[in-house]
Amino acid sequence: DEIGDTNILNNPISPKLKDVADVEPPIYTTRTNGKPSISIIVRKDPEANTVDVANAVMDKVEEVGADIPSIEILTIMDQSEFIEGSIRDLTREAIIGGILAIIVIFLFLWAGRASLVTIISIPLSLLIGFLIMYASGITINLITLSAMAIVVGRVVDDSIVVLENIYRHMRQGEGFGAAALSGAREVAVPITSATIATVAIFIPLIFIGGIVGELFRPFALTLTFALLASLVVALMVVPPLSSIISTRRVSFEGGESWYRRIYARMLRWSLGHRAITLVIAAVLVLGSFGLIPVIGTSFLPSMGEQMITVEIEMPKATDVELAQKVEQVEEAVKGLKMGDCYTTIGNPMGISMGPMGGMGGTNTATLMIALPPESDLEGEAADLRQACQPLSGDDTTIHVLTGEAAASMMGGGDTLMLRVTGDDLDKVTLATEALAEELKGMEGLTDLESELALGRDKPAIVLDSQKAMAAGLDLEKAGMELALIEYGYPFLMPGRPTAETPEVEIDGTNFGILVPGIVESVKESGQIENLWVSTGGQSKVRLGEIAEINWQSASYSRAEWKYAGSVSATITEKDVGAVNRAVQEKFQPIEQGYGVSIKAGGVAEMMQDTFRNMGIAILIAIVIAYLVIVVSLRSWLNPLIIMVSLPLASIGALLGLVITGQTLGASALMGALMLVGIVLTNAIVLLTFVEQLRKGGMSTHDALMTGGSIRLRPILMTALTTMLALVPLALGLEAGVLMAAELATVVIGGLFASTLLTLLVIPVLYSLVEGLRHRPTP
Repeated sequence: DEIGDTNILNNPISPKLKDVADVEPPIYTTRTNGKPSISIIVRKDPEANTVDVANAVMDKVEEVGADIPSIEILTIMDQSEFIEGSIRDLTREAIIGGILAIIVIFLFLWAGRASLVTIISIPLSLLIGFLIMYASGITINLITLSAMAIVVGRVVDDSIVVLENIYRHMRQGEGFGAAALSGAREVAVPITSATIATVAIFIPLIFIGGIVGELFRPFALTLTFALLASLVVALMVVPPLSSIISTRRVSFEGGESWYRRIYARMLRWSLGHRAITLVIAAVLVLGSFGLIPVIGTSFLPSMGEQMITVEIEMPKATDVELAQKVEQVEEAVKGLKMGDCYTTIGNPMGISMGPMGGMGGTNTATLMIALPPESDLEGEAADLRQACQPLSGDDTTIHVLTGEAAASMMGGGDTLMLRVTGDDLDKVTLATEALAEELKGMEGLTDLESELALGRDKPAIVLDSQKAMAAGLDLEKAGMELALIEYGYPFLMPGRPTAETPEVEIDGTNFGILVPGIVESVKESGQIENLWVSTGGQSKVRLGEIAEINWQSASYSRAEWKYAGSVSATITEKDVGAVNRAVQEKFQPIEQGYGVSIKAGGVAEMMQDTFRNMGIAILIAIVIAYLVIVVSLRSWLNPLIIMVSLPLASIGALLGLVITGQTLGASALMGALMLVGIVLTNAIVLLTFVEQLRKGGMSTHDALMTGGSIRLRPILMTALTTMLALVPLALGLEAGVLMAAELATVVIGGLFASTLLTLLVIPVLYSLVEGLRHRPTP
């Protein structure tokens, strides 16, 4: 009312604004739970700590709330809560994993002091790793803490091998000093080469770009720091600490244990049936790769907030119609009792819309619904989609988005993006509409949107200068008036400088005045043709008498120097790769029929790049690991035998994904990369000791039987500690550990299979190679 009573020319005798115009509430409005509201968005600096910033903001919120009790302040989205909860979950899983590893060590050694020596290496290695992280400027976050949780069981491996070997020398009658020195020296080379090989495999990650590179570089560095620390602890701390067990009777070696007797029989049979053993191993490896189509592929698991976003688009609606539609959606949300609902209606200036930071238009609205932490996000979203379905129509599009798609966070949002390009705009438009129609109702896709199909035609005003002059119009003034009609005031016109925003003073405060153009809300030519244009004085003429009204597409984009359209959708299936392949089969006939090119983007493009880059990284890692072992063992042939343990790991890795119902994604590929280093340790430790026995005069068969029996326990201990420490992560019960779940599953399954088969297949291969090498020539 105050704005309407303002004199236009800022003097008492000039007309008031309400005499010549309708003064309405702003198009851009926000409300929360149906009440008028103002949103405040706080974004941290790149170097700042999210949790610290959020806590400081909430302290200020409490102060303001206390000073102004008449207002209510609601937190719609707080990323720090998700981060803090995830860190708590990861810390708990790491502690549980460490306890399980400690139990395994005690059960195998069955000696408190000996177990204590080995167990000390876990917190000590992690502490040194954290100190190196601090010195390197790497912070504790979801990624680095996941790495520490994963490495808990692995950091004890080197210490187990060293302590077990020292203790074996003590049983042979050596004193503590001699046993510690000779025992540590005997395994120093194999554990050093195994650890360096494990660390070196992360080198290729330096060259991987995109989201995966950003995620896994700090992950790999954290693992590297902890593993190198564990090697130092095993070689420099465990030997002197083993003195605490030298005062006791050496008893935990015991007699022939049950698992040794079983292994000795299996190994003896395998060495006697080498061909059958190798054939069985080959069949299992090949069969495991046949599981990939069953497993399916994906990118990254969703780790977003418990947030649902509803996007409403009504290209041809008036402001009142849009507001009514928004109220209907709000009622649907309220009926489902989902949580706090934050609504943004319209956005005439293209300013940032609420916490989403999006750029909406005058005919768009966004609702953000914050769900309780225990809610079933996808289930609630499905219910809301069903409730909103009757509200959609030819002129209304409603999208219900979840996870990363809703919060626009970096991560595994499974969004399909298809770009249609061509030289003919009409064909691109038809192809885009045909593609959208072809994908409509396709299983595994929801929230389908076509850019050109949603584009609204708008009027373009072309002034006829001869008719305008005949009507008595000044062409310059007529051009200004047409600009007001089309673009509003100040002149927000493409290619023209913006005029200074006029202001009006109310109660000592200056307010800027915006007069929006009317073309955004015009539905038919008659509405704009009947507008009056002043010719000076009291004379006026209808716009349709001096100008031609042409209707044209509101927007079209260009890409690669061609016209472009796009179709987007959200993939709801777990097997994202299968949906992408099915979509490609749909758009190939459209390419040929309309003479256009269709390119898949979004998650399909990211998956393609990630699988290619990770595949290359794994191959390079294998080569690096082989070269490290060659240098360490000073042999070309034995490292080749050791490398056979890698394909054996695929059996358990892929089978583990099948059993747990998980897909082969970026996290699983990272687990496969880690396996390259982890599974080699057992083979290195085994063959290194067999070589030492053979140099002592044993035959190949006896060296394999003796070496396998002696090295069985440390191999089983290292494998079991690593696997059991990963079990809490593999269960993936909390959102914060979802990314580590696939990785942990791959490592557990791969290590389980490779450990069992390495103890049999590697000795068989070694005996075959040695037999061929020393076979007498005719």
